[in-house]
This record gives sequence, C-alpha cells and structure tokens, in this order.
Amino acid sequence: MSAIAMNIRNLQIQPMTAEETATTSAIYGEAISFTNRFMSFTDTPKQNSGSLYGDGAKTNSFVSKDGGELQLNIQKFLANERVSLFNETKESDDTVSMGKNDVIPYVSVAFEVENDDGTIDLHKYPKVKFTEQATTVTQKDEKGGTYSTMQLKGEYIFDLKDNKARYIKENMLPTTDAAEITAWFANGDFAAYSETLKALTVSSAAGTTSGTTKVTVSPAIASGRSYVYKTDATVTAPVLNDVLNGWSSWDGVSDITATTGNKIGIAEIDAELKCKGYGFATVTSKA
Repeated sequence: MSAIAMNIRNLQIQPMTAEETATTSAIYGEAISFTNRFMSFTDTPKQNSGSLYGDGAKTNSFVSKDGGELQLNIQKFLANERVSLFNETKESDDTVSMGKNDVIPYVSVAFEVENDDGTIDLHKYPKVKFTEQATTVTQKDEKGGTYSTMQLKGEYIFDLKDNKARYIKENMLPTTDAAEITAWFANGDFAAYSETLKALTVSSAAGTTSGTTKVTVSPAIASGRSYVYKTDATVTAPVLNDVLNGWSSWDGVSDITATTGNKIGIAEIDAELKCKGYGFATVTSKA
C-alpha cells in the first residue's frame, strides 16, 4: 500500500533577487522559515486543451501543462516577511508600508510532507509569484475567540532555463537521507543531489593502557550512523557506499588496540554498512 500524507512542515520561501535566463540559474536571497506556522497547501495544476473536429466528430485532441496555482495557509506574516514576499517597505523594526509602486517578486517555495509510514516527500516550486488574500479577524464573544489565519495564493510557472515548474522527491527517510533533505532547502533553485564522501579528521594519541590508542574524530557523526575501523601497516581507503563487512565496530569513545606507526582508518557507515565518511591517522599507542 502506498504511503498516505498525514502532515506538512518546514515551509521555506526564498525571494528571487535575479531571474534566470535560458543559460543561467536564478539567484535567491535569504530564506524565510515558517516554523510552526504552516497549516495547509493546495496545489492545482493548470492545463491547456483543445480538440479537432471533422464531419461533426472529434478526430483529435491535446492537453498541455501550464504550471499551476499554489495556495498556502499560514498563521501569520511578520514584518520582514512582507518585505520579502510583497516588496513592501520596512519603516521600522515592526512597521511596514504598502506602496503604490511595490513590485511583487518571484519566490521559491519548498516544504516537506510527512507520510504515515515515516517517509517524507519533498516539494519545491522554483518560480512562484504570490498575492496576499483577504484576511478576516472577528471579535471575541461569550464563547471565546476564533483564530484568524492568513492565506497566500500564487501562480507557479516554468522557468526559462530548465522549463520546469515543480519538483517532488518521494519516499525520503528522515535519518538515512538527512543530507539530501538538508540540501533540498539549501537553495531556491533545484539541483540534483550528488552525494559525496564525508571527510573525517582523525587523530591518534596514547591510550590509557599499554598497546591502546585514543582516537578522536571530527566533525560529529550524523544521526543514525555508526563508526567502524581497520588498523594495519597500510589501510586501503574505502569509497562512497562501499559495504564495509569485516571492519570492527567502534563506539566513538573507547580506546582501540593498535600498534604505533601503523595506520588506523575510521569510517562512518549507515544502517546498511555503507561507507558515508572516512579518515585515517598514524597510530600512537601507549607503550
């Protein structure tokens, strides 16, 4: 059974500061994060269609895609967000003004959809232009108050460089695919994810007992991963996604038995034992 969408989160909107051309990508400004304020979205694709008739009967037809309409429901806009989304003028820290000559910019929109099986679908719209919709606020009555929220409605269109209007990446695992999920939000434009081997900085110092070494590794290990090691006179460096069967497990803290002058290789692996990071050092052990 296919995964069913159950929640949305991590809405980010980036204003476009320079439009793309047929040969160059768009440039985007600082992202706006709507943490804990993203309530719902509606994506309505647009199509153009036509039919050809002859002798009173339909003989041919076509349907072509034409971007779509994106509607976002958000709890509230902050002053600086109105500047980025609607090109309003910031008069002070908490005051913005709407001007007659405000030109609404294109923006990129990205967010996550959580599924009932624990996976995540990533959505991205690189070229959207929003208009602010009507906001209604009601007074309190004897039964209490009613929350008022805000709505954005915009059109997403095909960009000039790639002729793409929307990207969806399905069935991502929050832990295993954490690096790719982070990369999805790094820039307003879409770029196919290219995984690289994480470079580990490994150091070796004398351990607490004879014949052991104290190993330290940086940067910190990623969530859901673990360390393995191999030590010998020489250690062949693994490449990205090598399956490291036969390497020894290491908790990242305990001293390791090793011989001074030998090499020690430390690998960061995922749940499938695939190498995701690697570094090595020359062993210094306690005499």
